[in-house]
Amino acid sequence: MKNKIVIVIFVSLLGFTACSDDSGREPQPVRATAVRLEGAIGLSTRAVIGSGYNEDLKVCFARRDVLTPGLPDVTGSWGVHSAVRSGGVGSRPIVFMETQTYPASGSVYLHGYYPTDGGKAVPDLAAGKVTFTIDGQTDVMATGYFKASSDQASVPCTFCHLLTWFSFVCYSDESGKWGKIVEIEAADIPLQQEMDWTSVSGEVKLRVAAGSPAGTLPVQDIAYPLPLLQVSQDDPLPGEDKATGYILLPVAGVAGNLGTPVNALWLNITTTKDGKGVETETTFRVSVSVEGGLQAGSRHILSLFFTDGIGIEVARVGVTPWEDAAITNPNIPMQ
Repeated sequence: MKNKIVIVIFVSLLGFTACSDDSGREPQPVRATAVRLEGAIGLSTRAVIGSGYNEDLKVCFARRDVLTPGLPDVTGSWGVHSAVRSGGVGSRPIVFMETQTYPASGSVYLHGYYPTDGGKAVPDLAAGKVTFTIDGQTDVMATGYFKASSDQASVPCTFCHLLTWFSFVCYSDESGKWGKIVEIEAADIPLQQEMDWTSVSGEVKLRVAAGSPAGTLPVQDIAYPLPLLQVSQDDPLPGEDKATGYILLPVAGVAGNLGTPVNALWLNITTTKDGKGVETETTFRVSVSVEGGLQAGSRHILSLFFTDGIGIEVARVGVTPWEDAAITNPNIPMQ
């Protein structure tokens, strides 16, 4: 599944530098100490950041130095350092706001993440973690915990999408009884999600922060009121190309992964009629669950069937790669 953004980081340290003093003796190479990063990013639109993103992108790297190499390494305390990946296609420089140099040991541990905004990402240096505020429209990415050494020519790392992306196909065989949709919201979402910088499991993921509030987040990029797609008995059902809107949600819930039968994702859907033809705004609560729960780094296309007698039925949940969704949804705002 193509759910990752690859950032190739070249810790070139200016290579090795040497010069001749015309004495016939070449001096020993001098190892440069500045940490230089260069990033190549995959497919992009806006919130899905990639090689087509032509503006500077703010990222952060949590860093702690190796004080004494060993098994395990003795390390110092965490620090957080702002950086910018310069805009443009392909491999582009990542420039720290303050120059980073290697310690005497020659090694550091790093964990990159996005977003960096103080209102959306709050680091805790003592605990070695960052807490993100989920708003339904801002991507959350991280590289995982990796080591960089001054004797390495290049250090690859991968920014993974930590949220899941929902879009909607809404259709009915009785659209006259439902009117139009005036709002779709995701309910009871844990809004504070945290990521541990120190995890070495190889899997980067979020967890619900202690004491996180739960909230309701609106689906973005829908021109309300949204008419239902009308289908008759002999019509083919609308395909995923008819999907509209988007919302970026965490997959971690208080009781485990969101979207499982025991921990369903709940939607509030408001229509201009009550499903029986009466002209009154009515909100319906719809449960969404899939085998294994929601998947981070994927787009879930939710097909909703509005029908007489049953109500709103989750007819199908399709799963596609995040990048494919980016190509078909170019209007997601960059945060």
